[in-house]
Amino acid sequence: MYTKQNLENLLQECYNEIEEKIGGTCYADYFKFKKDCITIDWGHTTGTRLGACKYHNITYTFDYWGRRTSIKDIGSFSIIIYDHKNRDIKGIKETIIHELIHTLKNCQNHKSEFKWHCEIIQRYLGYSCWSGSHDDVKQVDYKLNNYKHFLICSKCNKILRQSNRMTIKYRKPQNYSCRACGTTCEYADSIKIKQILGVV
Repeated sequence: MYTKQNLENLLQECYNEIEEKIGGTCYADYFKFKKDCITIDWGHTTGTRLGACKYHNITYTFDYWGRRTSIKDIGSFSIIIYDHKNRDIKGIKETIIHELIHTLKNCQNHKSEFKWHCEIIQRYLGYSCWSGSHDDVKQVDYKLNNYKHFLICSKCNKILRQSNRMTIKYRKPQNYSCRACGTTCEYADSIKIKQILGVV
């Protein structure tokens, strides 16, 4: 069984691998972790959950009527890795990175922004962080096999939309922009997506 110190060492290894493999790419700015605000420890569970990321000192943005619209900032994060038996180091690292992604902006759920970060990790590090523990879940392959038309950011190549129908969004991509970096979009078919992602 790993101790807290072992987990902290694995966390540092994850930081190092991400910086080494992604640090020199156009995606580096999307993986800026608040390392001083992240703690990690073991937890015990009788269920199947592999890990959790808890948020502390959350501030929200509000609309005109005083309703919460989104998370503005999170002061600190505590990552819990549950002590399941027969887990190898790779599986634990996948869970750690999965929870680390939850600390990034707009990734507090499992929606498109979170999935996109998992795809980048899958591509450059080979970790299946979307599934948490299974190597056979590859979101990139799923999109290539199930969609024909893509809308991507012309700067960071982020896949913003995908469809099997050639709608107005794909005919006039310049009318749309990437919410992450504000750059205009462009159309891409499955062949171009394979070239971008380096999939043979």
